[in-house]
Amino acid sequence: GSEAAPELAPTAACAAAGCTWELYRGAKPAIAPSIVDASQYAAAQAFFAANISVKLAGFFEWKQEKRGVGQEKTAAAAEARPEAWTLDGLPLYPPTFTGLAKEALDAQLQIARDNLAGDGGPQQQVWLGRRLAYKWEYREAVAAFTAALAAAPDDAPLHRHRGHRLITERNFSKAQADLERAAALCPAGAADEWEEDGEPNAYNLPLSTKGFNIAYHLGLSRFLQADWAGALKAYDAPPMPTSLNDESAAAVAHWSWMASMRLGDRARANASIAKIHAGMRALDGGAYLNLTLMYKGERTPDEVLGGTPSDLDLATLGFGVGTYHLVVRGDRAAALAVWRRVTQTSYWAAFGYIAAEAELHRAGEGGGRRPDGARAAPPGRGRALQ
Repeated sequence: GSEAAPELAPTAACAAAGCTWELYRGAKPAIAPSIVDASQYAAAQAFFAANISVKLAGFFEWKQEKRGVGQEKTAAAAEARPEAWTLDGLPLYPPTFTGLAKEALDAQLQIARDNLAGDGGPQQQVWLGRRLAYKWEYREAVAAFTAALAAAPDDAPLHRHRGHRLITERNFSKAQADLERAAALCPAGAADEWEEDGEPNAYNLPLSTKGFNIAYHLGLSRFLQADWAGALKAYDAPPMPTSLNDESAAAVAHWSWMASMRLGDRARANASIAKIHAGMRALDGGAYLNLTLMYKGERTPDEVLGGTPSDLDLATLGFGVGTYHLVVRGDRAAALAVWRRVTQTSYWAAFGYIAAEAELHRAGEGGGRRPDGARAAPPGRGRALQ
């Protein structure tokens, strides 16, 4: 039932079994219903008096306990350690990996540890941190990057990856500092190279380069702080080779369009999506492509959010749809509603989730509050650039 109102009628299962309030008409019990809030007692009294001719003798009020996003309601959860906190201070817990997924993640992490023991260079340190992050062990990942940077303070990939995971931990200003340092260590014109994906798509094709990822995440770190102009500066500055592939082009167009619209620069926004078209490849799952097509007027919000998207897709799509409601339709209430829906999912590491949480936080709405306590779903293949 709904917690917004008392649940008074028998359930369908009880009614089918003959278990109804009618059984108690001739009895004289002292009935004290269990209700969510004391304000509901008057409605409960009226219902029982009118339908059962029973006078209530009091009530039991639930004591609801706030749980962190992703925390299971088990004894084991009491020992769980949050990997991050929402901008409103709510703890965020990792998913529970089981079976082959857990075995693969554990094996990959062990390989990274073994490689580091054999060759303790920055590249192996990067992979240790990345493998920890793929297990949603973000605190350990950041600690690994930090330890490596103490020995190699001018290593751009270490700054880039720590910056990424500081975004996950909602530490946007420190993430920005790391990513700006990485950018300074990779000046315009410097040689670039593909960055291997630790969670590859179905075709095992890398979709971004090291230089692209530095600029992309730098733009995001600024966007999340509502620095729309700063975000655009990162997206516009080399190295940002959006011609790398369709997936990279759609991802940058998505964030650039939103930042431009937040600045009120519709011409700049339209220019950012001008080359987007429905025939583009989408090995990342197509969330950014569908959003940019919506910005062009070729999709509706209902079409974009239709069906039963995964938590990751809902986070990505929902943030874009909410922003569309705000900047195109001027419907702040609709925007907040979609962003709240995003923060009811369990995929709290997704950029769309983090962005929706940031918007709700700035609006005083308290983003990132998932009431049912379910853990995050393990990530799958073919996902948006995260």
